[in-house]
Amino acid sequence: MWTVGSLISFLGLLQILPYYVSAQGTLPCVNPLGANGICINIKQCQPLLQILQAQRPETIDFLRASVCGFEGNDPRVCCPNNDNDTNDKDIKNTSYGPLQPPICGTSHGEHNRIVGGIPATLGSWPWITALGYRNKKNQDIPRFLCGGTLISTRHVVTAGHCVYQRNNLFMARLGELDLNSTTDGADPIDILIENKILHPQYNPTSYTNDIAIIRLAEDIPFSRNIHPICLPVIEPLINSNFENTFPFIAGWGSVYFNGPTSSHLLELQIPVVKQDICKDSFKSFTNAVIDNRIICAGFARGGKDACQGDSGGPLMSSYNKSYYLIGVVSYGYRCAEPGYPGMSGLIRMPLVTLHVLRSFCLNKFTIPLRLAATGHLVRTRKSAICQEFARKMSYTFVERGSLNTTDYRIYFKNGDGPISPFHDIPLYADETNKIFNMIVEIPRWTNAKMEISRTDPLNPIKQDTKKGKVRYVANCFPHHGYIWNYGALPQTWENPDVLDEATGCKGDNDPIDVLEIGYKVANRGEVLNVKVLGAIALIDEGETDWKIIVIDVNDPLADHINDVSDMEKHFPGLMKATIEWFKIYKIPDGKPENQFAFNGEAKSKDFALRIIEEVNQHWQSLIKKDSLTNGISCINVTIEGCSHKISLNDAEEIVEKAPKKAEPQVTDSIVNKWHYIHLK
Repeated sequence: MWTVGSLISFLGLLQILPYYVSAQGTLPCVNPLGANGICINIKQCQPLLQILQAQRPETIDFLRASVCGFEGNDPRVCCPNNDNDTNDKDIKNTSYGPLQPPICGTSHGEHNRIVGGIPATLGSWPWITALGYRNKKNQDIPRFLCGGTLISTRHVVTAGHCVYQRNNLFMARLGELDLNSTTDGADPIDILIENKILHPQYNPTSYTNDIAIIRLAEDIPFSRNIHPICLPVIEPLINSNFENTFPFIAGWGSVYFNGPTSSHLLELQIPVVKQDICKDSFKSFTNAVIDNRIICAGFARGGKDACQGDSGGPLMSSYNKSYYLIGVVSYGYRCAEPGYPGMSGLIRMPLVTLHVLRSFCLNKFTIPLRLAATGHLVRTRKSAICQEFARKMSYTFVERGSLNTTDYRIYFKNGDGPISPFHDIPLYADETNKIFNMIVEIPRWTNAKMEISRTDPLNPIKQDTKKGKVRYVANCFPHHGYIWNYGALPQTWENPDVLDEATGCKGDNDPIDVLEIGYKVANRGEVLNVKVLGAIALIDEGETDWKIIVIDVNDPLADHINDVSDMEKHFPGLMKATIEWFKIYKIPDGKPENQFAFNGEAKSKDFALRIIEEVNQHWQSLIKKDSLTNGISCINVTIEGCSHKISLNDAEEIVEKAPKKAEPQVTDSIVNKWHYIHLK
């Protein structure tokens, strides 16, 4: 057991605050759950000392958020009063990363073992959200057609079909109990919706990847009846299939098929059924995809299930007295129909959580300022849980063969196994904010001409060849190798059969190229999150070869550069050097000077975004074809409905058949030669 002194030292070592804040006296404060308290030395706060002594890692976020200053070397914390009235005052405890108990997942109801559902009590499910759609008859009165789940101060998880082509979705209601009552004791709040982020692989026909994130227009004040559920980013939940468990569902759905919705929030505990039972139940539905991204839950005898109005609502599992979001209600057959258990789309949580975190976690891990009890603005740390989970779920790669030879390959993997960087990595890291995934083929200052293979199964990165020998770009003074991180955008294709309207030339049959201009020297095979600044168009042997100019969103200058017009201020001379580099880089090989469309003028960000949209449409047409097109391998592991999709086992076999990794071969000394080019 730790002593109080060692516990306080441990808390200090967490680097809770980047700078110290002094607080004198016993100032009033509000803790992360909205309870009133006083800001005192942690030695005097028994409730939080007990939390520390429990030594549960998941309580650290709560303790961090409770700090309201320092007294010497001792942290002050917002210690709850004995007579807390959590309805008296709310707090805007801004935290955009996944939260952990006791900040999240606290229910104030008694849950025993929505047709057949029972009325919920106030505070039972404080994360339940009612999504409001504009009413054609009365624009001021919303229709609540879907549910959702609060997971942070700003984000709600719902089903993809609740936002897909639903432009009339405009608001969210939290803290509600009875939609038609003002005397139920609830004090709900209505918040406008700022953004809707649909899963990039959502399929409206098969309902696969039926999940979306809603970003609210302002931060939610947490209180007893409004606070988030936990995400299962901890063991053992993250790897569980939840079979033989009885999670809860809740919502204002229809009380029977095609019947009226319930105005009062209903709740129900239902069993998770095995995959083979689920597949058998839905075998007559040819479009229904039942795989390891899906959990089936319900009663085989019918009578109890989630109905239409419950779409997007949570499937909730209790663990250590806290509730975790393990799924999102997606679809079933009618409502509590015998033999058809309801399906909660994408509730195998590693996949759900991956999308949730990508939507607000991977975008620079931005966490705003919060207000300490002293009135000082305090910068909170990035969520450690968010960072750790993002690290686990990021893309990795394996090398095969020997570097600097024709058999060298880089194969990509996600959390499940091998993937194609061309087809399986999504174009967008964050579509709403136009943040793209960039695959780094060639790090800055290197010479080996690497590229995503169009023809190899799974499209690994390999070194380009000429007459059977691997290729390198020459060092054309003053440029050593490539002067940017060079790569490609996934899920794009410059179609060689389509005339580009802007350039008058056809495409070059490759994914669209990217020049990342930031300070970092990236690694070959790294996947960067980038924002677009503009584009230039190289005309290479009569083909259009677009070069999209981007910057890593984590670059220190990323917030200051938003268009190519900003480059000269922050990277003076780089655009001129870029044009020069492309003009001369083939001259040492005996080729003529390269030409550009638009006289070498760089096009704007908006222009570049339109080009990216066009080449993504070309890729979508490519991936839908059953036959081989232009020699391109379309083998993938994630694209639903694609005839080229293979199993993870088959993908593993492709990688295993490649030559084992070996020591790099020595490069020819000619690679290090400097060439001095004089342009006419």
